[in-house]
Amino acid sequence: RAVYGWGSAACGQLGRWRPHEAFRPLPTLVAAVSSAEAFPCPARRGGLPKIAAVCAGAHHSLLLTQDGAVWSCGKGTAGALGHGGRADSAAPRAISALKGLRVVAMAAGQAHSAFVSEDGALFTCGACANG
Repeated sequence: RAVYGWGSAACGQLGRWRPHEAFRPLPTLVAAVSSAEAFPCPARRGGLPKIAAVCAGAHHSLLLTQDGAVWSCGKGTAGALGHGGRADSAAPRAISALKGLRVVAMAAGQAHSAFVSEDGALFTCGACANG
């Protein structure tokens, strides 16, 4: 399996940001999910686990793995990536706050993210200015 993306990559939301690749007009391989070269993440040198779903916010992306873990990348505005800060992440990183939970649904908005675990609990992160 692989993940493809296109559009703006200026904030790292396509998973592999490079200054000369700020825009991708056509679908481009973003993640060969078993490739350490595609994702040289310190947390997982063997690449990402198998991806079951992807959500795209305005400037960030969420990747749900088949085992229910969530990874995020892109602009960290207001904490939308779920990593406990506002730093951007050009490479996908596992959301450690959700470790041990099996996420079954997720959504990405302008600067926020939401996750539903298999037992029906709702988790959110990011901007909360409009409720």
